[in-house]
Amino acid sequence: MKIFLFISFLMASIMMHAQSVFSLLPPDTSIFVQIQDPTQLDFIYDLGIEIKNVSDDTLQMIWRKEIPSDCPPEWGVQISDSNISYPPNVFSNYDLGQSNNHIPVVIPPNQLAQYGFLANLYPASTLGCCTVPVHFSLLDEPDSILATAYFKYKLGNTDCSTVSVKETEKASIEISPNPTAGFFNIKSTTQLAGVNIFNLQGVRLETIKNNLNQVDVSDLPSGIYFLEINLKNGKSVWRKVEKI
Repeated sequence: MKIFLFISFLMASIMMHAQSVFSLLPPDTSIFVQIQDPTQLDFIYDLGIEIKNVSDDTLQMIWRKEIPSDCPPEWGVQISDSNISYPPNVFSNYDLGQSNNHIPVVIPPNQLAQYGFLANLYPASTLGCCTVPVHFSLLDEPDSILATAYFKYKLGNTDCSTVSVKETEKASIEISPNPTAGFFNIKSTTQLAGVNIFNLQGVRLETIKNNLNQVDVSDLPSGIYFLEINLKNGKSVWRKVEKI
């Protein structure tokens, strides 16, 4: 039986939160794709923006990517900036814990960042919807967000308000307390297979195979981490946590 045509829309929209030394261009961009079979979604879908330094000073820019809980867990979003194409499990070019791991994007006065800025989607043959925000700051003021780019992906299903089985499975996982100084308790209606702990640079710090419902982070420095929670049904779920 033939599979009906699916339509994919990919859009990136930009919102400036305040008067900024950055200019993010264009305000929106889109890609239109027609496919006959969802397995063809193994292609990579790129959305790109330009980042311009509109000041008279050389800027050192950092970024942070967020993956909302309603994104399909099979999807991976890779950021490529002027320096590196980062793997999907890297969420920032700024490491809160180790200053020698910072890799800022250096932009000369009144110039564009070299090579632009790309958000590359790896959909893994999975249809769905997701809006990925990327926040931009200066290296010396990492907590001050100057601009945010929103990369919006729609693959196949135009009704993004419909909650799928995958989304329901993601929502069934609860982590508490968060933040914590010692242990994270993981409550899930789906049996767990393992837990990996990553820092903001995507470095895997620990792999846990036993006592999966209680993750000990007491030996980790204070900061933001990501848990990759592997389920016995073959799926993986990501959760952001904070160690205090």
